[in-house]
Amino acid sequence: MTIKKRHVLETALFLFHQEGFSNVGVDRIIAESKIAKMTFYKNFPSKIQLIEACLREESLQIQAAIHEKLARCQTHEPLEKLKAIYNWHHALIHSEGFNGDLFHKAASTFLQQDSEVFAIIDQHKTWQFKLIKAQLLQLQIRQPDTLASLLVNLLDGMLCNAKHDLISSGGVDHDLWQLFEHCLIQQKISLSA
Repeated sequence: MTIKKRHVLETALFLFHQEGFSNVGVDRIIAESKIAKMTFYKNFPSKIQLIEACLREESLQIQAAIHEKLARCQTHEPLEKLKAIYNWHHALIHSEGFNGDLFHKAASTFLQQDSEVFAIIDQHKTWQFKLIKAQLLQLQIRQPDTLASLLVNLLDGMLCNAKHDLISSGGVDHDLWQLFEHCLIQQKISLSA
């Protein structure tokens, strides 16, 4: 990827995070990127192709950040790795400047038949599901698909409702992890019984 293309992508990612897809036009991205219109269209023939590239980049950045967090875990214990995944999402929604999840913004902006947007979202969610399920399989949990889906949906809900959610205040989000952990322990106990 060229330096100019990377710069446009990073500028667009920042603007889309802050203002959404509908509120940011190509002319604004060109102006903020300080590039020629021809350079923009050479790299991204349409706004939707830029958005698709942004979503792919967002997925790669999230994957890299979560894998880095897992690599820094002091233990190889799968439960601790699941907690690290949860804590990464918790830290994200409480980070300065967090203004909602880009995948949710895309899903609420576009129609399924409009573009490849939903395929990219599905690929990201599939990666997340497989990552969580792999940890659950190491725990030898009964119903790993169900529990992986539960945690993916819990994380998804945290990201979707972060700005409006009473759960993310007052320590309730910590209680959510404890509740999920309790479900895991119960599944493990019933498996060994």
